Amino acid sequence: IYGATWSTDVPSTPTLFFSEYSEGSSNNKYLEIYNCTTDNLSLDDFVILGNYNGNDWSETFTFASGATIAAGEVYVLANENSDQSVITEADETFAYGDPWYITSFNGDDVRALALASDPLNNIIDIIGTLDWDGDGNPGEGGEDDPGSGFMVAGVQDATANHTLVRKNSVTVGNNGDWTSSAGTTLEDSEWVVLDQDDWSAIGWHINDPSVIQSFDDLPE
Repeated sequence: IYGATWSTDVPSTPTLFFSEYSEGSSNNKYLEIYNCTTDNLSLDDFVILGNYNGNDWSETFTFASGATIAAGEVYVLANENSDQSVITEADETFAYGDPWYITSFNGDDVRALALASDPLNNIIDIIGTLDWDGDGNPGEGGEDDPGSGFMVAGVQDATANHTLVRKNSVTVGNNGDWTSSAGTTLEDSEWVVLDQDDWSAIGWHINDPSVIQSFDDLPE
């Protein structure tokens, strides 16, 4: 039902953003979302858009009815066959394709956090891009498949076989601007790229650049 056109004209106001992403070995896959506001938020107001292999958006994930995310806390979506250490931190778990493929992704699959009221025109944060080849036609005919994954902080295919952790200095989502968010070096990227199956940061996030975490003791 989704066409190739989209908009990212979303105000840069603090709401939610992806604080962690993991595309690990086997079914070790999860998304972590952080509430950077001072209010408890209803997840009924948000959705996650998904695509595969460079095509158009193909699914809209809705959170469990009535789910909330407290101020300064995270919400974790995980594949039900992930490692037990991941499952322990998960708020929702999903089997393969049941009912969505939200946690059954590979490195070339895009995920976007958006407002439920009009998701295509209200993308808050995105991992990956539908316009990989820069031709202005997002997802057209699978021509925007990036291959194995997207580059992050200068790391080739970082969205495959890695865990990505958002830097403490990030205060809002990227409003659909993946290129700026991913960056080209460790210094200009919003993300720290960890090794495959490194889940040491799951279940918490600190949105404070003055606080140094073990994996974040790096130039920003």
